[in-house]
Formats: sequence, C-alpha cells, structure tokens
Amino acid sequence: MRNKWMTREKFEKFCNSGGCWIAIEGMVALVFYSDEKYMSYDDRSKAYPAESILAVMPLLAPEYPEEIK
Repeated sequence: MRNKWMTREKFEKFCNSGGCWIAIEGMVALVFYSDEKYMSYDDRSKAYPAESILAVMPLLAPEYPEEIK
C-alpha cells in the first residue's frame, strides 16, 4: 500500500474517473480498490475488506471538498 498527498485538482479528476473516499482515523482519504465493484465515489457509507484496497491517498488540508469538511 502506498500513501501520497493529493491536490484538489487530482481529487476531482479521480472522482470523475471513479473511486471513493473514506475517513481513516479522522483523516479523509481516497481509496483505490482492486475490485471494480468497490470503485464508486457516491457509495461512501459501505466498509470494504482491507484486502481489496490497492492504495490510500490522504487529502492535503485545506483542500477537502466542502461536503467532507
């Protein structure tokens, strides 16, 4: 698993191409899943198995989208 900071521009590009964000210990992060069925930006309430996660990309504050501040 790799961690990289993500800018607002990259966040928007990622969301437009599929993907989702989750909160990890109070930090908002984008998560890449190995299974396409987990690649849904709008389906944020589900928890997915850790083995399906390919990478986690924390968002650099204060560039969080408004709805997740």
